[in-house]
Amino acid sequence: MSSGTGGAGAVAGNEFHRLWGSDTTVSFPDDGSRPDGPSYFPPVGGFRFGFFTIPPDGGAGAPADLDFDAALAEFEEKLPGMAEHLEPEHPGMHTTATVDYGSCSPGSRSSSSMTASS
Repeated sequence: MSSGTGGAGAVAGNEFHRLWGSDTTVSFPDDGSRPDGPSYFPPVGGFRFGFFTIPPDGGAGAPADLDFDAALAEFEEKLPGMAEHLEPEHPGMHTTATVDYGSCSPGSRSSSSMTASS
C-alpha cells in the first residue's frame, strides 16, 4: 500500500509509502494477505510501517494558485486521516496516541518510521 508522491497540492515534493500495517494485533500463521489499515495512523492495538522522503528544501511550499479544496481532497486521499492530527502551529508535526519510531540516514533524503498504538 503506497501513498505515493505528492503532486502540486498539499504534499508537493514529499513522498509517503506505507509498507505494512494493521488495525489489529497480528497473529501468525496467517495467509500472507495485506491486513486492513485504511487510516494513516493506527487505532489502539494497530501499527503502521513505512517511509517518507522530504526534499532538501523541505518542500517548495504551496503554489500561489493552489486550489485549497482540491489540495485538501488530494491530501486526504493519499494520507487518509492524517490531516486531523496535524499541528498548524508546528508544521510537519502531529499529535496522536501512538509511539513513533524514526530514523534518518545521513546524506539521504529518506526517513523510515514505524508507528504503533497501544
